[in-house]
Amino acid sequence: MSAQSKRRGAVIEPVDPRQQDLFAAEVAPPPPAAMVSGPPEDKTRAKRLKRRDKAKTPAPPQGKPPPPSFVANDDWWTTRSVCAFLKIGRKALWNMRRDPASVFPAPVDAVGHRHLYLAAEVRGWMDAQRETARRRDKDRRQALAQFSTRSS
Repeated sequence: MSAQSKRRGAVIEPVDPRQQDLFAAEVAPPPPAAMVSGPPEDKTRAKRLKRRDKAKTPAPPQGKPPPPSFVANDDWWTTRSVCAFLKIGRKALWNMRRDPASVFPAPVDAVGHRHLYLAAEVRGWMDAQRETARRRDKDRRQALAQFSTRSS
């Protein structure tokens, strides 16, 4: 028996419109509302499933992800965490590493092509930079004070 004769002679069963064949010649009418609704247990189950699906969907990211935390007892930092700590970009970090005057601590290539830095060395370098900046500021203030007393 062909598919067309089956369609003509058979009773049309209610079919969910989403499951119908889009390319079929004959389209079955949508099922009556009484057949779709079903018993009340199905409605409560459907509500539970909707709530469960809503709970599983993750919230969309809002803005930037939080910066990595810098705890005193962590040992190794990646390039990303070093850049976040120093508030600079990767290119700036790369330039500092190449500049012999900056004396930035060398990374350890321990894992593939990842550069890992000792956190204590990076913090020590940062403290040395702050101390150098304080010394320069103090020297400039002294020079300005001497210059201003000479000119008056």
